[in-house]
Amino acid sequence: MLGVAGVAGNLFVTRAARRYSAEAMLTAGLALLAVDLALLWMTPPHLQWFFVALAAWAFATDLLWPSQQRRIVEMVPDRRGTALALTASFVFCGIGFGSAVAGHVYPVFGFAGVICSSLGFLALSAVSLIISRASVARIQVPVAGGSSQS
Repeated sequence: MLGVAGVAGNLFVTRAARRYSAEAMLTAGLALLAVDLALLWMTPPHLQWFFVALAAWAFATDLLWPSQQRRIVEMVPDRRGTALALTASFVFCGIGFGSAVAGHVYPVFGFAGVICSSLGFLALSAVSLIISRASVARIQVPVAGGSSQS
């Protein structure tokens, strides 16, 4: 299921990137993940709903990761290697942190608590994107060779 949804997500994001900005794709991916989590929370616990949710989750993550990489490269093309490495590091730290939170939340609040904390992290991601977008609009990153210092 993950493989099929992943291929579909990759095919979609490749074509959609020609029409939509990285920020628009990130917003769409975050929204799809939020809807997916809400549906998991509200639907009865049946295997077919789980497969639908798993497919939507895989599709949404395939919107997010390449779109974030594209955004980073567009923001700092001359330092893209370092920026992409830092982004990947923060993503993996976030996965670890989210897993640790889920490990503490689940015994106390159960499945609903994990869904709520996941939705909270998605909200923080959306706020981070909004703040980052506003910061990029105000600050222009110098391009290599574009400024000289005496």
